[in-house]
Formats: sequence, structure tokens, C-alpha cells
Amino acid sequence: MRYQLKKGKLKELGYKLTFLFSIIILIDFFYPGTPYNETIIDIKREKQQYYNAGGNSHSSYRIFTHKHNFTTTTNFAKSVKKNQTISYVISPIFQEVNSHFTNKSNKNLHSLRLFSGLIMPAFIILIILGSQKFKWKIENLIFILQILLIGNLFFLMN
Repeated sequence: MRYQLKKGKLKELGYKLTFLFSIIILIDFFYPGTPYNETIIDIKREKQQYYNAGGNSHSSYRIFTHKHNFTTTTNFAKSVKKNQTISYVISPIFQEVNSHFTNKSNKNLHSLRLFSGLIMPAFIILIILGSQKFKWKIENLIFILQILLIGNLFFLMN
């Protein structure tokens, strides 16, 4: 016996999976992760090059500890030094650095983590709920958001 999914059922399944993965990403972002207190081994400046009208490059900074390395903002990288103790929190599911700080007043959250862990999944959930409740005809937008979510999952798993 063969089972066939109708077009509406397949779309509904896609929406449910998208909703579920967005919830998982939000849980990973908000759930308290594992805190670490470690010494900074190295701070590296990486020059990112690209070709456009905006100047063709920018610098990004990575902090290296004994157990982890992660991207940080320019201001935070310039405010810390090698052999200084840093605290950071690793998310429970995707093992991403949610925040890092030298003291409670100097807490830092990288904007890419904020976008991938909070803004994108929350926006996707709102759009899916809105399309279901208000019968919006935005299947193309939701399809594009599903593709972005898949890319976001690859980013978080890497």
C-alpha cells in the first residue's frame, strides 16, 4: 500500500518542522548553558576581504582559550589582554558562545549570535503563526525563510 502526501499536508509538515527547529534554536539561545572561567591564550585579528564598494575589507577578532575559541567585537577584543581571565557561557545544544565578559558590567554578545539565535528564529515563528492565524498568502516568503533556517542550522552545527 502506498501513502501519498497531499500538497497541503506536505506544506503543513514543512511549517511544523520549521516551527520546531526555530523553537530548538530559541531554547538553545535562552537556556542557561555551561559557564567557563578561563585565561585568554591569544587574541587574533583576522582581516576579512571581499570586493564591493564599501572598502573591500574589515577586521574581525577571535579570542582563544584552552577549551574554546570564538569571535568577538572589536571593542571587547581591545579591552582584554593575553593571560587575562575571561568568563563565557556555552549554549547547551549547539555549543555556541552565548555571551562573554570580564566582569558583570562588561558583558558582550556577538551580533551574529544574536541574529542567528534570537532574531531569525523569532521572526520565522511570528511569520508562520501570522500566516496560519490571519490566513496570509505568503508561501514564498516562508519558503525563503525555511532556506535561511537550514543555512542557520548548518552555521550553528559547524
